[in-house]
Order: sequence, then C-alpha cells, then structure tokens
Amino acid sequence: MTTDRYDQKLVPIDNIKQYLDKKQTVKSNLYNHQGMLVLPRGKKLKKISNLPPLYIYKKITRDSINIKDTASPEKTTINEAAVDRLSKAFGLKTVERYKTSIEKVEKILSRDLQPDDLNTIKDIMNDTPQEEVISLSGCIQNIRQADTYTMHHSLAVGLRLGSALRHFKKYNNENWFFDIFKNKYESISFAEESIKTYALGGILHDFGKTAINKKILLKPGPLNRQEFTAMKQHPRLGVEHLKKININNSKILDIVGNHHAAYLTSPGSRQSSLAVLCNIIDIHDACRSQRCYKKPFSPAKTIEIITKESQRFNWPKPIVRITVKEILPRFEKSFLKAG
Repeated sequence: MTTDRYDQKLVPIDNIKQYLDKKQTVKSNLYNHQGMLVLPRGKKLKKISNLPPLYIYKKITRDSINIKDTASPEKTTINEAAVDRLSKAFGLKTVERYKTSIEKVEKILSRDLQPDDLNTIKDIMNDTPQEEVISLSGCIQNIRQADTYTMHHSLAVGLRLGSALRHFKKYNNENWFFDIFKNKYESISFAEESIKTYALGGILHDFGKTAINKKILLKPGPLNRQEFTAMKQHPRLGVEHLKKININNSKILDIVGNHHAAYLTSPGSRQSSLAVLCNIIDIHDACRSQRCYKKPFSPAKTIEIITKESQRFNWPKPIVRITVKEILPRFEKSFLKAG
C-alpha cells in the first residue's frame, strides 16, 4: 500500500561536530535509531564523548515510501504470491505456524491482557520446535518487508531471545558463564521451561506501548521532547499492568521493565544479563526492520549501533561477542532466504 503521508527519513550522522555551534550548542534536533529525540536543538553539551549513535530527519519525496506501519490490531493477511514465495523458502508448515502464532499475538496485543493469555503465549513456544525457530524468524522478517506491526516485533524478539539463551547454554562450563548468569545479583536457569518463560517475557517486552497514546506510537516523523518522555514510560507501564493482573514472575518483569538500558524501571539499578540480551535483540530487530520513516539499516550499521551501546552501558563482553558473532548471523541468513 503506497502512502503519501510521510516526507521525512531518519539518516545517520557521521560527525556530531557539524551539528554544534562554537559554544557546543546543538543546532538541529538529533535522534536515536528508533526516531526518539535525544539531543534537542538548543541544548548545550558539556562533552561529546560517550554519546549513542545519532540521526537526523531529512526530507524525502512523498511518494517514495511503500509500507504500512501500524500498531493497531488490524488483521495480518498474506496474499497468495507471498505464501508461495515464503513456502518455497521456509516450507508451508512454517508459514502456517507463522499465521497461527501471529494471530495469537495480535489478539493479545489488541485488548487488555488477561492472565490466561500467558498460556496462549506459552503455546506458541511449546508448538514451535527449536529447529524451526530460525525459519519462523526469517518468515516474520520477510512478511514485514511489506507490513510492519508491533506484534511482529514482539513475536520476533520473544522467539529470538529463547533461541539465543539455548545457544548460550552450551557455554555453561566456561568460567565467565557463571560470572554473568549465576552471580550474586541473579541466577538464570537454562532449563527448557525457564527459557520458554523468558521468551514469553520477550514477547511482552513492549506491552507497555499499548498504554501509549496512539498518536505518539504511530507518529511517522520525529518525536518531540514531550512525546519522547511519554514513550520512555512504556517499560514502567508494562510492568505496572502485568502486576495488576497478578503476573509477578520476577524474570518476566525484569525483561519488560529493563529492556532499555537508557531508562530502567528502577533508575540507578543494574541491568540484568537477561535484560541486556533482550536489549541487544530488540535493537537488532528494530534496526533491521523497515519502518514508515526509514529503510532497514545494513547488518554492519546495526552491529555498529549495538557495539556503541554496549560500550556506553558496559554490557558483559561475552554476551555482546557471542550474540554478534554467533547468534545474530544465523537470523541474518534467514532474512535473506526468501529475498
């Protein structure tokens, strides 16, 4: 569906100095990779080191966007040509599993969450064999080259978080494994049922966005300072809503509340290894997905963003290294499979 509503594109900047005046004052609004305002015009910087990757919105022709981007509970449909293409790449069984899974996620995210919905999400995990996770992830990625929905992102992050944890499990004899995953601050279980629970948290990681004003959530251009402040509340809102319906699993709440290192639910607290892993997968999926205001970033640009964020927030090096070198490339291959 071609639309002429959008006329701005998110473009990375190479040198922040060109956007500063002689007094180190920002001359243009600068944003992060998700299009959220980071440095408003007129802000005076004391130092320019340790900044996240920054972007600026630039004008583009109004008829150059060909994408539908919505968080509304509109039903996902796949035309016959797409079914045929995806079936050849991933198999008809995977495409059917995708349709069943996304239907369930759409239903959950289109209304107030109910306690029984957790069982529905667990069914997605139970019904998806580990060997099909990569193919299903690739199917999701190729579908949303045409249509991007919040539920696609949620399902993708959940599935990939579970897959990543299973990958890390093979390192359980390494000294760093215990230092990171089983220390005095946290103890992460790598039993299959626990991994499914953590993956459930991955699916719900952005649930707080359902409480964000739709005009902000669906805004095609840059968010102003007030809108960005509202958007930053989604981890806290997600935790609050889950608690209201007696979902108190500490690991699920941790993932939902702390998947953004820049604004943790408990300011000043330590971001857990589980939340860090979700954070990386969240960034990767957001960067590699097409949105109404940007094309997918390249794999190299995406890794650059993850690397800079890892340095900024001092994420555990083994988590970053193994995720970037071993886990994400497997998903990248599936993205290209149906090209």
